Amino acid sequence: MKSGKKKEPSDVFEMLEMVTFYMMNKKYSKALEILKEAEKIEPGNAEIYYQLGLVHEATNKSEDAIDMFQKSLSIKPTHKLSQEHLNRLMGIK
Repeated sequence: MKSGKKKEPSDVFEMLEMVTFYMMNKKYSKALEILKEAEKIEPGNAEIYYQLGLVHEATNKSEDAIDMFQKSLSIKPTHKLSQEHLNRLMGIK
């Protein structure tokens, strides 16, 4: 990530792919680091907050996960996966 050049919004997709790789390999701190960088580039991207929610959920930080899923939904109310995870964490069926 520290290539010296500033990341552009077009790089966020690539960053999210890297996050998926790190999540699959349980490298949550690395995933979180990349997501924080992506958030600086594109703070209005609901997928970033969804992914942050997944990291927090995977590391048993339920309150933080709930906050991130809610933030994702505030940006994109139709984000189905954010809603499903939020409902499960809040015990809503």
